[in-house]
Amino acid sequence: MVLKSLLLGVGLLLFSMSPSFAVTEGESFNRKETVLMAHVNPEVMRMINEAIEQNPNDPQPYLQRGLAYNHLEEYQKALNDFNRVLELDADNVDAYNFRGTMYFRVGDYERALADYNQAMNINPDYALLYFNRGYVRIELGEIQGAIEDFQKGANLAKKQGDLNTYQQAQAIIEKLKVAPESVSVTN
Repeated sequence: MVLKSLLLGVGLLLFSMSPSFAVTEGESFNRKETVLMAHVNPEVMRMINEAIEQNPNDPQPYLQRGLAYNHLEEYQKALNDFNRVLELDADNVDAYNFRGTMYFRVGDYERALADYNQAMNINPDYALLYFNRGYVRIELGEIQGAIEDFQKGANLAKKQGDLNTYQQAQAIIEKLKVAPESVSVTN
């Protein structure tokens, strides 16, 4: 399942927001719940861990826990969970995207690039992937490739009706063309 709720903005800046679940008192973890932007709550983490214990072959709770670990800046734990998701579901686009972001955060740009490329092979219409790969390419000094990625992501966002993301991407493209050093990558 592609986590469309994460497509609220452009690129990795979006991923730095903190994920959690909407769970009210008395509810149990439901693997079909959508990720919401909130805070990582110890009760939610307990519920995720419980879901993993009850069904260790379900990739969804590992994906959610990996997102929580990202928020807590425990990147190796997040990587471990995203790796587990991919062991269970080798075509999980979100796991490749999120693992790529973890690699980006720890400065392993080649692995980040490989994960974004793999995710694009699975779902070439996932606009966020192009933005994320564009940021990696900026770090690698591949400005023309970054511009191409942002343009492809912008075109997909526009086609999918997300004009705000389209406009943000166009602004980044213009900055990259004029002064690439002015494009700040929040890591």
